[in-house]
Amino acid sequence: MHFTKVTSAFLLFVFLTISAWAESISEAGKAIDAGEYKKARQLLLAETMKGNIEAFAPLGALNFEGKGGPVDYVSAAELFRMAAEQGVAEAQVLLGTLYDNGLGVQQNKHEALRWYLAAAEQGNAEAQYNVGTMHNLGEGVTQNYSAAAEWYRKSAEQGHPEAQYNLGYSYDAGKGVPQDYNEAAKWYGLAAEQGDAFSQYNLGMLYLNGEGVTQDTKEACRYFQLAADQGMAKAQANLGVMYQKGAGVPRNYPEALNWYLAAAKQGDSAAQFNLAMMHYMGKGVQPNYENAYAWLLIAAEHGAEHAIHNLEILGQDLTSLQMERAQKLAEKIKQQLKGQ
Repeated sequence: MHFTKVTSAFLLFVFLTISAWAESISEAGKAIDAGEYKKARQLLLAETMKGNIEAFAPLGALNFEGKGGPVDYVSAAELFRMAAEQGVAEAQVLLGTLYDNGLGVQQNKHEALRWYLAAAEQGNAEAQYNVGTMHNLGEGVTQNYSAAAEWYRKSAEQGHPEAQYNLGYSYDAGKGVPQDYNEAAKWYGLAAEQGDAFSQYNLGMLYLNGEGVTQDTKEACRYFQLAADQGMAKAQANLGVMYQKGAGVPRNYPEALNWYLAAAKQGDSAAQFNLAMMHYMGKGVQPNYENAYAWLLIAAEHGAEHAIHNLEILGQDLTSLQMERAQKLAEKIKQQLKGQ
């Protein structure tokens, strides 16, 4: 699951709302579009001096991002506050985000929730998602999965992909709502279409297991592939299994090896174990007990229980020199992974 709250909407707010701004600050919008941030700051500052409420939030966004001048969280917070107190929903979300993360203000989850709620009640999808997440995590409010699911639904119905994922997960796990794989598949599918890797992976699992959808290994592979291409380690590991078994795709050991390696490099213990076994059995690669032992060592360190048992078995087939080389290789691989 992932419950990260929206925290990167600052300049995005500027770009998404520019067309709706009053003519008085449209020139600032054009300057932002052109990357002329210093000019935009000057224009927006002039408008704030006139009391133009529409200029406060975008100027705060520039201050927060350090565009056209130095990063200034304190100033950003004050500018967001001025707009938020006038009911500007986007500014309320951003001020809530600052309180949520302790940027420019003292961290205060209760204040964060207060401002998120103010925007959420105006129908702001990002705020609704954040309110749902605070209820889900019990931040600034008593943990309440049912309330979380309701806020996720409000946001999801507006097309917010993270809210769609989390609502899908709520149905998948039966958290705050009755377990319903059909509903889970529905919401995962909507988020997956928007490129959400978590939803793509979980939808792949539903197709693999035939939960809420007709079992279909080809569809499972398709969704694993989408998530794997975005760098999701679990999806990469699962895709490796599918290629190794020939489930949903033609059996292809070299391709399985490549996906196991991609996931293994990210610390996925299952992929590290499977990669070791590929080296041991010579599937997709020439048999190499030292490589196998090295990856088993790494997998064991990451908690793969099968790796510990197999280390004992494989260790009986290695000479002391081979064991030493395998241990050195494992250390080299770990150092390479740290340097990524």
